[in-house]
Amino acid sequence: MGLLHQMTGTTEQAPSGLCRRAADAINVRQPLRRIAGGSETDVYTVDANSTEQALHLVKVKWADRYATLEEAMAAAEEERAIVRDFVRFLGVDRVIPNQYVISQDEDGRHRVLEVQPYLADAVALDSVDFDTLGAADRREILGQLRRLVKDSIRCYEETGHIPDLYGTYSTSTSERLHLNHPVQWPRRLWDFLVEHRITRSHNLMLVRRPKLQIVLVDTDPVRWKGWLGQVYYWIVRRLLFERDRFLLKQWLRWEEDALGNPSRMNADLATRIR
Repeated sequence: MGLLHQMTGTTEQAPSGLCRRAADAINVRQPLRRIAGGSETDVYTVDANSTEQALHLVKVKWADRYATLEEAMAAAEEERAIVRDFVRFLGVDRVIPNQYVISQDEDGRHRVLEVQPYLADAVALDSVDFDTLGAADRREILGQLRRLVKDSIRCYEETGHIPDLYGTYSTSTSERLHLNHPVQWPRRLWDFLVEHRITRSHNLMLVRRPKLQIVLVDTDPVRWKGWLGQVYYWIVRRLLFERDRFLLKQWLRWEEDALGNPSRMNADLATRIR
């Protein structure tokens, strides 16, 4: 996979120190290692055995391939414009900076690679142990999540684009392919509607320095084929948002009620959040 073109500039003004030029992030001679992924994307970083320090992530959407460089450039420009909307509504500190590189496969097809800074001390919300957090940190996280849901709804209503605050996770490329098989769709739908709360998100990361911050790391817009699919998806997503807004409000209320009884808060609330 050779590199053809770099689209310079981040999606918006980036937090200080988070982003370098995309050309510095990828060297085709570097060994890359898959470290994560979802149902459509594989995520790579510099191999742990390499002498290079892992400063960036490279995201590849394997289903999106383009016949010409111009088509790939247009797709990257469209993605970047959508992410600008996310930044405008969610805030620059809550959306990870993105840069884009166009690559060419051995068969001549083109791909859009997303390059993001590697947040070494960040952890996905799905992996956060709320039992170990203090009351103030829990209230801060819950408050930020409420604002993210509210701002995501406003973003969709004004732009027609909705960020994916939930996400999926696959441990390998083979598992990603398995998850996308039609046989798995009913189970995935059940997990999505019943099990997948926003506090178990794979797309939201908790960053602790320089301050406690929830950051959206998957900036791919939600896309379903056809206007009917888009409407259907938005209805489902709105139901999830309203469910989580209610739960977040309840959890914050329980936090406030438990301020005078820390033992009850730690034993009871953290379990409810999960």
